[in-house]
This record gives sequence, structure tokens and C-alpha cells, in this order.
Amino acid sequence: MDSAAIEALVSQRVADALANYETNKNTGFRNGDENGNGGGCNSNVNNGGGHRACTYKDFMNCKPKSFYGNEGVVGLTRWIEKMESVFEISFCDENHKVRFAACTFADAALTWWNNHAKTLGISNANAMSWSGLKQLLIDEYCPRDEMQKLEHELWNLTMKDAEIVAYTTRFNDLATLCPSFVTPEIRR
Repeated sequence: MDSAAIEALVSQRVADALANYETNKNTGFRNGDENGNGGGCNSNVNNGGGHRACTYKDFMNCKPKSFYGNEGVVGLTRWIEKMESVFEISFCDENHKVRFAACTFADAALTWWNNHAKTLGISNANAMSWSGLKQLLIDEYCPRDEMQKLEHELWNLTMKDAEIVAYTTRFNDLATLCPSFVTPEIRR
């Protein structure tokens, strides 16, 4: 390619980018997100129809929930569910999940993670799989006696009066926390 061809290509790309910017500005979209997500979580849609790798900024734009380490089994379960949702909508690669999730640790959980990372080395800690981190968190923050209480509650759960919604909600919460009691489906 000669310099005139390169200059023409650059001019065309700049013109396309400016037109895209004006279109998105007028429709309320940002960063070229044709889905209207305003450049937040889903701003990583590229012009080729695929997805570029999730950046830390993309991840944080999804407003992941912090984990403090004092939420108990229910809080940990909800944090894990929220993280998995954020990973999905931000198109987070498997090799970034632990690193990004660890950035949401605060207070006691952050101290626990820092000690764990010192023991393994930060590179090795960040290289673990998401399922490996989930298991470490469950081992640390789901004490067996609390799990037994939840299993006992699920086993003895009864509906009071006509409170079907409250019963169903609690059953679903407990089923999520005690999957062995409801898996396979026939046990449910």
C-alpha cells in the first residue's frame, strides 16, 4: 500500500467512527453498543460481531457486589450468583475471573485472600479456576454447623397458613444452598 491508499483508509475509518459516534450520541447509546447498554457492561461488542476481551473497567462498570466475609452462607451464595452474572454480561474470560472477583473482596475477605495469595504466590492464586476459588470460599465461609442448620430447616420446611410465596421463596433459597437435598430432580 502506498501512502495515499493508507491516508484514504484512515480518512474512511475516521469518517465511519465519527458517523457512528453521532448516531450513538443521538440515540443515547455510547461506545458503539447497539443494544443500548450505554457503554457499561456490554460495551465490549466490536464491529465484527464478536466480543473483545473483558477489561477490568468493563467488569467494574457492571457494578459487581463486594464480598466482606461476614455474610454467611446465604450472602456468599448470592455473591457467587452475582459474580457469575457479571462475568456473563461482561464477557469475562476464564483467565480473568479470579483476578477480577478478588478485587471485590473487602474487610475480612480481603485479609483472607491476601494471606492465601501470599501462601500460593499472587500469580498462582490468580491463575486458579473460578470453580477452584468458589470451593475455597465455600470451605472458608460455609461452616459445617451452619450448613447443617440450613439442611435441617429445608428438611423440616412447612408452609404456614396460606403463605405460598414465602414458602416457595424460602424453599428455593434453601434448595440453592443445599443442592444435595434436591438433586436429582426426583428428590425435590
